[in-house]
Amino acid sequence: MRSEYEFTLPIPVEGAWALLADADRVCGWVPGAQLASAETGSCAGTLKLRARSTSATYHGTAQLTSSDQDAGRLAVQVEGSTRRGGGTLKAEVEVTVASANGGGSVVSIT
Repeated sequence: MRSEYEFTLPIPVEGAWALLADADRVCGWVPGAQLASAETGSCAGTLKLRARSTSATYHGTAQLTSSDQDAGRLAVQVEGSTRRGGGTLKAEVEVTVASANGGGSVVSIT
């Protein structure tokens, strides 16, 4: 499954890039996410996902796999599992940051 999400921030690209380096703030942007611990390049926590009438909470990690500030692109590997039912989650997330028309930054997440 492939999902895409895009939003605009009213700050320059350099400021948006600095925000992406702050795991506490990034988790705050993800509905259902709770940060348990963070280190340089990785974090651990929970993510509650809901699809129609079904929901599951995954416990896992996110690991930065590549980062290119000049290109405005980073990649993160996310892995987790449920404590009940044996469900697993694995995702490759790509984030790009670019200048928005008229100012600010556009953040795209795939």
